[in-house]
Amino acid sequence: MKREDFDNLLRLWGYYYGPRRQELEAGAGLYGVSSLADLGRPKTIRQTTSMDRGGMTRRQMMGKEAGLLDERGVARVVPTWAADTVRCSETRTGAAKILAPDFSVPPEAQRVERAVFKLSRDEMDLARVMRTEYCTFGRQSDKAKDFGMERKAYRERLAEARGWVRRDLDFV
Repeated sequence: MKREDFDNLLRLWGYYYGPRRQELEAGAGLYGVSSLADLGRPKTIRQTTSMDRGGMTRRQMMGKEAGLLDERGVARVVPTWAADTVRCSETRTGAAKILAPDFSVPPEAQRVERAVFKLSRDEMDLARVMRTEYCTFGRQSDKAKDFGMERKAYRERLAEARGWVRRDLDFV
């Protein structure tokens, strides 16, 4: 792989796993996918009292049994205050959504992400420098200050991280 190709590949990875990714996952962290990002405090009293566990199909069945049919014979949904809340813990998780492959990200960018993730197992600082350089905006001098090092030392760490990732990509 030529140097220009490798640079373009890293820029592609930074595009898909950087600020663009944050916009897609509103509220998620910079480096991870968070299925809990859109959760938070309930926004309405209805959400607080029922926790949205009334279930539309269940409330529609209750409306049918209560005889709440419209002119076409379709059962109306009973309001949430008329349905008992189901006290239980959520059994469906967002794990399937998190573990499912993201087809909007090109396979080349996914390969780089796996290589950087593999690097983070051995050298976490190098992986952080790599992610900071390609997945965030800003000048190198500002990024170096964030790590508490001089720009020259930051660039040396970046070169070392690039070497690790390039070596890993060449073997794949």
